[in-house]
Amino acid sequence: MENNELSGGIRSLLGEYRRVINELIEVIRPLREEDIAVVVDPDTKDGNCRSIQSILTHVVCSGYGYTVYLENAMGQNLPKPPKRKYNSAEAYIGQLNSMYDYCEKFFLKTPCFCWRNTPDQRSYSSHGASASTLNN
Repeated sequence: MENNELSGGIRSLLGEYRRVINELIEVIRPLREEDIAVVVDPDTKDGNCRSIQSILTHVVCSGYGYTVYLENAMGQNLPKPPKRKYNSAEAYIGQLNSMYDYCEKFFLKTPCFCWRNTPDQRSYSSHGASASTLNN
């Protein structure tokens, strides 16, 4: 039986994550392709900060990466997601939404650490937990 209810703490964190992603989407939605690719900080030593494109690429890759870290902590051996650059705001918007969905799905499908709000799953044990349930 799959429960689609998350506990208060995880539900609250995911709510904040969704809110911040939505705010970022509203900021980037009007950007044209040429706005996204232009280098705005040529002097930075951090390659993730040179352009809007590099910042968004880093955000998307890191968002997936944090969920992969959790999956690997649960016993998986998944590789770090590759960085993929996109040329349009719409492509990044799609990736931001997919990134959130992937994270939310992890918490909904991983039965451990009492992030579900049912009495039979309120345990700090990770017995039976497997990140491979995401693929079901």
